[in-house]
Amino acid sequence: MRSPTISVLILCLLTDPGFGAGKPKTSQRIGDVAITLIEVKQPEHEGTPADHYPIAVTLRAENVGKQALCVRFNATLKASFGLEYRGPSFASQHPLDIQELLPGESTEGEYDFLVKTGAEPLQLVLKPTSESQTCVRGKDSLSAVWHGTDQLTFDLADLRAGAPQNQATPSMPIPERLGMRVFITGTKGGTHQADAIRVFNERCLLAQITTAKDKADYLVQLTPVSFRQNKNVVLVTNQTGDVIYSGAAFNLGNAMKDVCSAILNDVNLKSK
Repeated sequence: MRSPTISVLILCLLTDPGFGAGKPKTSQRIGDVAITLIEVKQPEHEGTPADHYPIAVTLRAENVGKQALCVRFNATLKASFGLEYRGPSFASQHPLDIQELLPGESTEGEYDFLVKTGAEPLQLVLKPTSESQTCVRGKDSLSAVWHGTDQLTFDLADLRAGAPQNQATPSMPIPERLGMRVFITGTKGGTHQADAIRVFNERCLLAQITTAKDKADYLVQLTPVSFRQNKNVVLVTNQTGDVIYSGAAFNLGNAMKDVCSAILNDVNLKSK
């Protein structure tokens, strides 16, 4: 039986806003672009209706890939009382414009909205206008495909208007692995299987990859697909052969993230 300490650690990770998929975070990655929420403020804006007020959300975009990027987003501000605003509501002096952004370069910009007086801005949702990020469409890197996602969601509720968020925050120590041995096998093997192992290591810090199938606590069977096909299919079984997870994802990164969550959930159940 697992110790109570391990159980608590897993529970904390599963409930941490930065751990699971779809949870709002201050910094997020989509493809080869890292987007950081910098500031939420109320700027001066002439011509604002008496029953609305302006909100400006400032973001930083950094190219973390190896190719020049040209990226545009559709921005939606979600507010209290079920209100939603598609931006920008008025012309910004500093719009977020990712054009010919070279590797390692960054740029800042903002999305501006007019919000009903009495309502509070809650979330900013960014959706890419194209599936490709490169300036010559369709030339995206493998890492961009792995980190692909439908949208980014930033939580604004905890930010005070005008309070900058660009100060560095201390990084959390990497937790020790829990001794869960995971064996990953794929129908194609080779480079794609090696990529799956690498991506799993990045997304599941508590698990330990093993090459000894007979000593593994969990077996992950991966059906990797080419980029012309739709999904990566995965099947996860435990030592006794019980299926604890089966599913599919459109990219390898999301597939490995789902596998990790399934394994951690199973370990947590066993430790109770």
